[in-house]
Amino acid sequence: MNSSSFIPLANHVKLFTLSNEDHPQILFSESLQLDAAVLALTFDPKGRLWVLQADRDKPVRLFGIDWKEIEDHFLSQFVESVLDNWEDITGRTSRALSSLYKQPSDCTLPYFNQKRKRLGEVEAKASSADTSQENLIRNEQAQNERMGNSDDSNSGHEVLNTTPKSKCLKHSALV
Repeated sequence: MNSSSFIPLANHVKLFTLSNEDHPQILFSESLQLDAAVLALTFDPKGRLWVLQADRDKPVRLFGIDWKEIEDHFLSQFVESVLDNWEDITGRTSRALSSLYKQPSDCTLPYFNQKRKRLGEVEAKASSADTSQENLIRNEQAQNERMGNSDDSNSGHEVLNTTPKSKCLKHSALV
């Protein structure tokens, strides 16, 4: 979510109570109407409600347990701190919070580039191996032609007589 698209939702706070019956229920108690939209709210340990609202003139309001607005000595110090950081709180600038947003990353692109490179190397090796095998066969055929042995059926084979003269069987063996 971009900080410039921050939108406060409502200018009122709805208060609920929990009933003390056998079957507890959440019951609507009252609604506090505020001067501006609510940015955040919280309860302190004393049970007081602190409301941060989108009003630069009165950015923080403090309500007591009876939901009446009260003044506190700490409230004025807190308001000064809020006003010092007003642009960051309301999301009008992202300089302080820009590192908190998710940065887009595409880790698959380097992977696929490496894969293409490896496949190209494998194909290059395979084609060079095929080329060297073809060259070996051509050299062997040329050598056979020079020796006057142009018969393709005996190419690369030597005829041996391995049987007694009475049977005269020819066997071929690889050179």
